[in-house]
Amino acid sequence: MTVTAPLSAPEFDWEAAGRELGSKLDRLHALVVLGNNDTFTAQVALGVARQQAKRRRVAIGDLLGDSEPLRSLTPSDDHHGLADVFDYGVSLDKIARKVEDSDELYVLPTGAFVSDQAEILSNRRWTRLAAGFRKEGGLLIIAANVEAPNIESLVVQFDGAVLVGELVPARLPVSRVLGVIRGPRRASRAIRAPIMPPRPQYIIKVPRSLRRLGATVGVGLAAVICALGIWLAYRPLAAAAWAPGWLRGGASVRADAAGPLLRLDSLAAPDVELRMAPGMGLLTKMDSAAISPYGIGLVTFNTQAGALLELQRNGASLRAGTFTPVLIRDTPWYRVVAGAYPDSASAAALLDTLRARGTSDAGRALIEKFPYALLIERDVPDSAVGSRVSVYQTRGLPVYALLQNDGTARVYAGAFKTPEEATSLYDALRSARIPSSLVYRTGRVY
Repeated sequence: MTVTAPLSAPEFDWEAAGRELGSKLDRLHALVVLGNNDTFTAQVALGVARQQAKRRRVAIGDLLGDSEPLRSLTPSDDHHGLADVFDYGVSLDKIARKVEDSDELYVLPTGAFVSDQAEILSNRRWTRLAAGFRKEGGLLIIAANVEAPNIESLVVQFDGAVLVGELVPARLPVSRVLGVIRGPRRASRAIRAPIMPPRPQYIIKVPRSLRRLGATVGVGLAAVICALGIWLAYRPLAAAAWAPGWLRGGASVRADAAGPLLRLDSLAAPDVELRMAPGMGLLTKMDSAAISPYGIGLVTFNTQAGALLELQRNGASLRAGTFTPVLIRDTPWYRVVAGAYPDSASAAALLDTLRARGTSDAGRALIEKFPYALLIERDVPDSAVGSRVSVYQTRGLPVYALLQNDGTARVYAGAFKTPEEATSLYDALRSARIPSSLVYRTGRVY
């Protein structure tokens, strides 16, 4: 939705525009207001907040640096704020300041000292805060600068962003833009202003409904699935030599190893535990630049059959879908993970697609880092990827392929937050006589 003003409007009431837009946001519970002018951004955030505070509790978090429109609402000598929440673990209740003329409106000031703004913006605690407001039926609004580092990392943890002005974050998914508010544009000098300038008008363009959006996404994905099926049916099944596990051996690996890949014969040493080679599988600068750690943690099943069924049922939409055996309170569970991306913004686009399709548990899914995986094969020709992955999947193994920069593919199994999580699946693969090595995930999803 876009709010604009006529060229001849004498003034533009940013707070009024925020109130107008705020009337369309009843179903949201966490959003970010972004702009390059701190005053205008704060006024829009305040307008949205005042409109929503008529019916529920609203908190405005100020990451602009204690902007005047928000600071003037709650004058205080207390210098604690959001910086203390993330640096020292202070609760929101300790820093929230109630606005006198509203029973449901609170301001969360910036704080006296922000140590690392980029780290605060990417902190995963925002996800928990947003979930808390969603559970209570409230609304959390964060006002921030559109050019702040890692601002996309904050937006993808919320329902979306309202943009104030002309600037747009470079990596922000279009699906996360809830609305745009632009002020009056400067008229050309050759054009005279009318004698009786009209009153400012706000033109609201409401986005398509979720039903229409879901239908459009469904038709598009159906076409992609059909095309992929035809492609797989007619491509030749090329054969390639078996690529064994690498960067791991029965004996310890030298720290300066950077030469030929080491062959792992897992059957020769069945009692050897999972080992991590120096560099964790990153031998070249090309590999280092291609790390794809971001994925989406979806459903967690208590049986392997349940996880396999989820992958089979939604395999067309779960890009690089896999599952990982994990121990939760000493009980084995199977966590389904989708996606392998270099940044969280790309993972957010996949998450939006999954939510639109109604994929299991996508509404509560989180974007997290899963930097590690077990490498099964490498240097697989592009023409053989489909058949090679299919061979493993028919055996019930959570295998997927990622395209590398040189045009070949690497076949991985699992996606892990820590190296320790890989132990269970590594043992299972070894029991199935399939050698593997723990590496960083690199490459792009198909």
